[in-house]
Amino acid sequence: GHAFYRQSLSMVESGGFDLIGHLDKIGFNASQFQPEIDQQPWYDALVRQLIEAIMDHHLTIEINTKAFERDHRLFPAVKYFPLLKHYDAPVVFNSDAHYAARINSGREQAMALYAQA
Repeated sequence: GHAFYRQSLSMVESGGFDLIGHLDKIGFNASQFQPEIDQQPWYDALVRQLIEAIMDHHLTIEINTKAFERDHRLFPAVKYFPLLKHYDAPVVFNSDAHYAARINSGREQAMALYAQA
């Protein structure tokens, strides 16, 4: 996790792009091997630090819905929505579908959860 977020911060600092996608998906992937790693305070601090850097560089954040129907998971996680709203972060909702039939998978649910945050 630390290396991923260190590299992500470096990428944000380097610039050259306008949108960052599924910024905390590594927590989900890692939790498959070490359950709840993404619930640890050190992990949360890394995600928050990255979100703050993204806001400092005026980037748009993708809210990725690909895993919502299967795992009830969004990237970034719903717990970060209040922080995004605090910063008035520009966001886009994206299914990252890979299949045309799933182009809207989880979009309405994600938008509703974001509105409620």
